[in-house]
Amino acid sequence: MCIIKRIKMKVTKQPFFIEVIRPQLKEVEKKLLADLGTYNKVLTEAATYLFKAGGKHLRPVLTLLIARMCGNQITSDHITLAISIELLHTATLIHDDIIDMSPMRRGLPSVNFKWNDKISVIAGDFLLARSSYYISKIGNTRLNKLFAKAVMDMCDGEILQLLQRYEIETAFEDYLKKTERKTALLMAVGALASSIISRSPYEKAAYDIGLNIGIAFQVIDDILDFSSDNKKLGKPVGNDLLQGNLTAPVLYALDSADGKRLKELIETKFSDKESIGEALEIINKPQNMDKAKNLAQHYANLAYGTLNSIPVTETHAALDDLFKFILVRSY
Repeated sequence: MCIIKRIKMKVTKQPFFIEVIRPQLKEVEKKLLADLGTYNKVLTEAATYLFKAGGKHLRPVLTLLIARMCGNQITSDHITLAISIELLHTATLIHDDIIDMSPMRRGLPSVNFKWNDKISVIAGDFLLARSSYYISKIGNTRLNKLFAKAVMDMCDGEILQLLQRYEIETAFEDYLKKTERKTALLMAVGALASSIISRSPYEKAAYDIGLNIGIAFQVIDDILDFSSDNKKLGKPVGNDLLQGNLTAPVLYALDSADGKRLKELIETKFSDKESIGEALEIINKPQNMDKAKNLAQHYANLAYGTLNSIPVTETHAALDDLFKFILVRSY
């Protein structure tokens, strides 16, 4: 198995993995905002607000790259699939911000803070329905079932996270299950659906690539939650911890020499304003962050190992570049 080495990569505005699918990605971005003229202005403004605020679009990017890997051809159905994936992802972001009462998203006021919870719920539902509409346009009932099941599993992951808030006895297996269902699953489903459209024999490989790189992506996200550069993500430092979400860096810290003190701080639910600062200091210790980085590296290596088992195409280099970007990104 070829292992991704940790490297310092200069992240440009247009990485290589973007350049190879730039025309198709531009088409996806354009159609995300198309055909909305017949709907209420408040609804469409709230629903499209996060698109206009920017974003990495890594889910449609992975979907399009898998299409090239599986058949070296990105069809109109792949474009439609990528649109549906991004619509569904954005719907979950809006709903997540309502649940977490998050004031910020992508450096701007969240939809629920710019409007209100009621409008945000409707906007998220609208995007969910719009995602389903685009999937139905492909005309493959297997994809319809795949997406419906994915939404149910993502809801299950959200409930699992809610039930585990401030739960210091959270098992690492439960954290990984939640991570798989809330984040990685959508990447896996997008990759699998792309291979189905391509009629590729590599369906399982596509799914595994999406799932493992999706877990790696979320672990890096969890690390960045404690970074002083977190403003690039448009969220306060330690926001997940304040919400009671115990992620990989926290779980490793709970198992460290400072674990007893961290448990005491978490049990207070940070009612004392100074307690969050002390908790962040414990979690940010190098040994905890290094373990979390190694975890992300492990899942990226699994994705790369699967990619390496497929006959090499021109797209392999772009996917390799994407994996590296996910590991070294700071936003």
